[in-house]
This record gives sequence, C-alpha cells and structure tokens, in this order.
Amino acid sequence: MTERQSPTPELLANLRAENARLSEELARKLESERRRAAEEATLQSLTLLAERADAFDELAATTIRQVVALLGAAAGSYALIDGDELIHSAWVGVEDWFIDRVRGVPAGTMTPVRRLRRGDAAYVQPQVEGAVKPENLESARRMGFTAYAAVPVRIGDRLEALMMFWFNGPVDTLAMEHDLEAVSRIAGISLANFRLRERLVASETRYRVLFEELPEAILLVSPAGDLIDANAAALSQYGAELESLRAFLIGGDQASMGTADFGRPRLVELDGLMTISDAGIRPDGTSFPEETRVVPVEIGGERRYLVIVRDLTEQHQLQQELLQAQKMEAIGHLVSGVAHELNNPLAAIVAFSQLLSTDERLPDDMRRDADLLVQEADRTRRIVANLLDFARQRPPERHPTSLRNLVDSVMALQSYGLSAGQITLTRDVPADLPLIEVDRSQIQQVLLNLTLNAIQAIRSRGTPGHIWIAAHSVASPGDARMVRLSVSDDGPGIPIEARSRIFLPFFTSKAPGEGTGLGLSVSFGIVAAHEGTLRFEPRAGGGATFIVELPASARAAVDRRKTRGVGGGRDRAPATEGTGNRQPTDDNPGSAPAVLILDDEPAIRAFLVKSLQAAGFRAVAVATGEEAIEKCEAEEFAAVLVDHRMPGMSGTNVFDALVGIRPDVAARFIFMSGDVLNPELHAYATRHGIALLAKPFDLATVKRLVAEVSGRGGSGG
Repeated sequence: MTERQSPTPELLANLRAENARLSEELARKLESERRRAAEEATLQSLTLLAERADAFDELAATTIRQVVALLGAAAGSYALIDGDELIHSAWVGVEDWFIDRVRGVPAGTMTPVRRLRRGDAAYVQPQVEGAVKPENLESARRMGFTAYAAVPVRIGDRLEALMMFWFNGPVDTLAMEHDLEAVSRIAGISLANFRLRERLVASETRYRVLFEELPEAILLVSPAGDLIDANAAALSQYGAELESLRAFLIGGDQASMGTADFGRPRLVELDGLMTISDAGIRPDGTSFPEETRVVPVEIGGERRYLVIVRDLTEQHQLQQELLQAQKMEAIGHLVSGVAHELNNPLAAIVAFSQLLSTDERLPDDMRRDADLLVQEADRTRRIVANLLDFARQRPPERHPTSLRNLVDSVMALQSYGLSAGQITLTRDVPADLPLIEVDRSQIQQVLLNLTLNAIQAIRSRGTPGHIWIAAHSVASPGDARMVRLSVSDDGPGIPIEARSRIFLPFFTSKAPGEGTGLGLSVSFGIVAAHEGTLRFEPRAGGGATFIVELPASARAAVDRRKTRGVGGGRDRAPATEGTGNRQPTDDNPGSAPAVLILDDEPAIRAFLVKSLQAAGFRAVAVATGEEAIEKCEAEEFAAVLVDHRMPGMSGTNVFDALVGIRPDVAARFIFMSGDVLNPELHAYATRHGIALLAKPFDLATVKRLVAEVSGRGGSGG
C-alpha cells in the first residue's frame, strides 16, 4: 500500500480562495434574498395599507416610512397633485426650513412634475452642478443629500400624486429605478383602493345617516322574512329595541310587520313595489292602522327588502276631524237658516209678552203669568242667539292676550262650583307662553263651557274629583307656533257611542233642564273662527280631555268700528253717535213725529205700531219695499225701521232707494235683523252710519233707539 501524497501549498491556497469566493457569493445571494423578501413584504404591506388606513394622511405617512426604509433613503415626501397645487400630506427626514420653502410652489414649475406629466417613469437624479437648479443643489448640500428619486402615483393614465426620496450616499441607479417602478405601481394600486374604499365608506355613511334619520319607520328584511335591521323611527313606532323586535317578529307571525298578507312566499315572488294597508301589531299587543310598502333591493350582492311602515293613526284622526269640520259647517248653514226663520215669530212672542206684562189693566195673578211668559220667551231668545253665535262665521275681535291670565279669570268665576263639588284643581299654564291673538270674551266663553262641563261631570258621580288644566307651545305644519290647552277631568267620561255627536247642537248627555246642548257646539264654532281646533280625547284612567289649539302668531285685529245699534236684551253697545237731521214730519209742532216701519211679518208690524204709538209716535207700517218707497215719496219720516232680510227688495235695496229720494233719511235709518253681527251687514251699516236693532227686541230698546235717531231722546222713557 502506497503512502498518500500531501496537498501542495499551491493547491491549498487555491482551495481557500475558492471557498472564500463561494462564501461571498452565498452571502450575496442570501443578502439579495433577504432584501427581495423585505421588498416583497413591504410591497405586500402597501397593497393592504389601503384597507387599514382611516384617512389619506395616514396612508401617505405609512407609505413614505416603509418605502424610505425599503430603498435605504435618507428622506421622503408624499404629495397629492390638484391642478397646479401640490398638497403635501407626509414628510420623513426633511428639515422644516425646506418644507416651508417648497410649500405653495406651483406644481407646474417643478421639474419632477413636468417630467412625470410628460409620461416619464420613475427616475433617479444625482444632485450635482448642471443637473439640478442651483437653489435645489444648495438645499441638497445643506441637508447632505447626493441624489433624489421622483416616483409617480398614477391611477390609470392620470397622475394623481408624487413621491420624492432623497439619498445621502451612492445610488445604484439601474437597480434603484427597477425598485422605484415597483413602488410606483403598488402605490397607484394602493391609492386607487383607498379612494374606492373611501367612496364606499362615504356611501355607507350616507346610507346609514339616511336610514337612521328618516322619519318613516323602515325595516330591512331578508328573503326568509327575518329582520336584519330597523331604523330609529321603526324602533320608536314599535316601542322596542332591535333585538327584542327581532325576537318578536320571529316568534310571531308576519302580521306583526304590518299585514297578514306580508308572508315569505310573497317576498320571494316580489319583483317590484308592493303596497298593503292593514293593522300593524306592536310587541305590547297594541295595534295601529298602517300602510306598508315593500321594495326589493340589492345590498352587497344579496337580495334584501326594505319594508316602509307608515303609522296612519294621525292621518285617520285628521280625516275624522275634517269630516267633523265639514259636518259642522253643514250644520252651521242649517242652524243659521232655522234660527233666522225662528227669529221673526220669536220677536213677536217676546215683544207681545212684554206688552202684556206692562199692561196696567191686568190682574196681579195674570201679571205674574205674563212675567213668566216674558222669562220663557227671553230664554228662547237666548237659545236662538246661541245658535246664531254657533253658526256665524265672523272674524273675532282679536287682541294679544295672556292665556294664563285668561285661565285665572275663568277659574275665579268657577271657584264656587269647584268648592261645592269638592273638586281639586291643578293648573300648569306657564307664564312665558306666547301671547295669543283672540277675542277675549269668546275664548273665555269656551273655557267656561269646558270647565263647567267638567264640574258637572264630576258632580254627577257624587264623589270628589280632580280637574287638570295644562298648556304648552307646540309646532304645527308649516312651522307655525300653536298654543295647546287641555282641560281634563276624572269624571265618568263620554260613552263611545256619543263621542261623534258631542259637538252637534242640542246634543247633551246631561239631565233634562241642566243644559241646552249648545255649549260645545258654540265653543267649536268660536275656536274655528280663531283658526284653531277643538277636539275630544278620552283620558287615560277614566274621564275626558278637551284640547284647544290656537295660533300663537300675531295677527292683525279686525277693525270693529262702532256702529250705532243695540241688541234686544243682548248686552249690545248703546247707540251714542250723532243722530243727523231730525225734523218733525208735520209743520204743527204739536203733532206726533211719524215713523215708517217696513217688515214682512204682520206680528212684528203690529207690535212696533203699538209700542211706538205708546211712546208718542205716529207709526206707519208697510209690508213691501215698494210701499215704503211710495210712503217716503209722500212724506218725511222722523225714523225709518226696515227689516234687513225680506222677500223681494232687501233692506239694503230699500235704503239705497229711500236715500235717492230723501238723502237726509240716511241719518234716521234703522236696520232690524236677527243677526246684527253678520259681517256683511255690519260693514254696510258702518259704512253708511246706519243704526242696528237686533231681533228679538224688547220694548225699552225699541223706544230708546227710535227716540235717539228721531231727535226725541227724552221720549218713550
């Protein structure tokens, strides 16, 4: 066996050199692999960054930090390009004085922007003399930079942003530009994804805001009929939280969401809008009238259904109020006609009952009977007057009024009734409520009627009770402010079958003799004339609540200039204005002044003739306008009494004709009417200075007014 030869020194040296070369090559490969892995990780991170960033500034800052580390750069910046403006969103490693220097510089004046807009790819530029502007070279040397790289961020072909990187050492231009191209592509994808996500988030936000803020109740339902979501209006309408509403709908039937026909088979078949009207059910078991609209939609590529549920309770209530208002208007016309027809015979009854009661020839017992007849006739007159008040559509005399003061004054009048009935009163009427423009006496009448009804209802039960009066300001359609007043009691309430008739004239649930059934109907008419509403609601726990709503906005008061006239025993203003030319109708000073009477009712003519003769006048009575004209052509009258409403010539026609014959008769003219507050009559009388005499009239009123207009103020006393 031969002995093995030892390697020569030369061979050992070659082996060591080869091993060193292989180790270096392996180290370079490993470093290259590590760098490539780091680059791939960075680029992958940039693609995912758009999904995590909440704002663009966050995206820009993270992108610059990662790319600066990837490239081994000393500094970097990220700026959006908006026209000729650079909007810098992120800086890394750049001194503040340089940031201040470039802020506001037009984008079109910057070399990197001009090159990239021409379509150049990412590039590296050494910062040496002749290659860059002198001011830029000075800035680079001041910060220790030897080169910069410009990287476009494009979406499609549009340059959206610019990334800049600065280096403070040698740069392998070829390898660096390869890396910059990859960074440019990934940054463009990242920005595009961020903007897409931003739009989706904005769309989702808009959808969520609209979904939550819409006043209508909206449910989002799956094809299986399961509740996915519900907006705030729906949760409020159903009186439940989302989870409890979902459990209720799953555990119940589909009628809970609106209708018995709202079932899963119909959802699957539905291609367009479906509208259903039925009764909805709440988790607490209560129901409400509703209209349900079901619309199929695509959300996130999945089929869903928007179920829009409208609670029609208020709409139904408004419809009922409209029907009630139309009914009241029709009844008002009927009542007005009936009242006017009753006025003439009633005027004769009242007048002759007064004549009988003043006849000195009557025995005492018959005089007492005559006085009773006068009382009952006057009671009938007041009923007819209330009917006219109910039916009359005249503008109230409005003045700014404190509702609290008005309530206090009314309750002072009711103090005896409250104490006698052992009734507790609770008032919640704030002093700072808006003033209301109202006819104080009319609204006082409404409050008296409502509180008196409450007192009588409690007393009918025979036990102590409670009345609540509350008021507050509310908004109405059109943003007009209203003041709402409620009067509630814990009495027996109003039976369901009677509620639709409580505002009708003469309907009453009181015992005979305790009411005429006109209080609520008159109150309804007064409130309506004030452009308000009066309605009834049953009180929770028993009893009744009446709600009055009146406008709080200031309105011009109606010009109610004084008109000479009186009302037959109805507390009208006395006639105190001028009487004009009042000459006797006969040259003989001792003769009685003549008075012309025109009325188509024989009984009224007979009463006026008898009462005026007793007052010292010579009465001439006629039944038609033509006869009145003939009489006026033949002689002059100290006073002329004419009925306003007659067949043939009306009172105003007669006035115009008589004034054409004798102009001075206008100052001695009296209109007789069962409705002296009729707006047209009142305006006509005011314009011409005509005195008004309300039917039914009493004896003293007739004598006084005729004496005033004829110039015989002391007559008929």
